[in-house]
Amino acid sequence: MLAQRFSVVFVVLCAIAVFNGGCGATIGPAPAKLSAEVGDRISEMQGVHQLALESHFRLERARIETFLQEEWIPYFLNEYLGSTAFIEKLRDAEDPAKLSIQWVTAAQTEIALRRKEMLQPVMEAERIATAELAQAYADILKANGVVTARLEAAAERKALQDSILQTLGAVAATEPIRQALTKVSSTVTDVIHKKKKEMNP
Repeated sequence: MLAQRFSVVFVVLCAIAVFNGGCGATIGPAPAKLSAEVGDRISEMQGVHQLALESHFRLERARIETFLQEEWIPYFLNEYLGSTAFIEKLRDAEDPAKLSIQWVTAAQTEIALRRKEMLQPVMEAERIATAELAQAYADILKANGVVTARLEAAAERKALQDSILQTLGAVAATEPIRQALTKVSSTVTDVIHKKKKEMNP
């Protein structure tokens, strides 16, 4: 995150250096309009990246839920409710129905705890990734404000706008986010593998 912010600052300083060097063309009286256009496009980019982030984590949560429903829960119920201890207690119980309800309730509680345990790292990673994405775009908008202040010496408006967006967008939301999502996928895979090992010691 710190390296990312340094990169944003570096790009802005380079842009300012180019602007101060003096170009033949000028923006004229429309720097505020350019700033608004850039800000709108940055907001659009942030929305797209946020949707992609949410989609990724939704898929990772679905992977965990599929594992629980198709593998771990059937295994757990077979081991828990099909155990010799349970069958013997059920046979000797004065009220088998009441005992069955107690055991089923306990099984539901255990399943809920296991689901929470497996989902918690993913939820935390999503919280962090969302906060970092928001901070990255906040840095971009701040950088855009600095650039806007130097637009008097800028080159052609459209080329400058696209250049700023391309450079800052790549710095803010490409590699760091990709690495974070890859790490989350790996974490989910590790959690599922761990549970499978517990199921098949």
